[in-house]
Amino acid sequence: MKGLRPFNLPLIKDILDIRLPMCYSGSRVRPVAEQESKNIHGPTLTTLTVRACVTRDGTPGISLSMGREVIGEWTDSRARTLSLTDDYKVAIHGADGDLLYLFSVPGKTLSAEQASDTEVAITFEI
Repeated sequence: MKGLRPFNLPLIKDILDIRLPMCYSGSRVRPVAEQESKNIHGPTLTTLTVRACVTRDGTPGISLSMGREVIGEWTDSRARTLSLTDDYKVAIHGADGDLLYLFSVPGKTLSAEQASDTEVAITFEI
């Protein structure tokens, strides 16, 4: 084959910048892979706080947080109060007390505490 030159592919390490996604945990940042490998050997204890409040965009709704980090929220101008059920679910009520939502966490619930009529913290392991 006249006029054709061999084409050499660059090595993968030369063209890809492979980085592990990072996860903040306590006082240091560690790769997610490291965190997941530790979770395989035992349950992880987690506390989730549910609040009926004004969300980050200024509308009334429900906020879910772990520590100081908001991990989820949704707007609902009807949501006013929260209550804790006997089986550690969070009942979200409207202004007239009607049940709007029933929120539960995955895994095994260890304890729950109702801090106010608008805040509930659930500790569970997954």
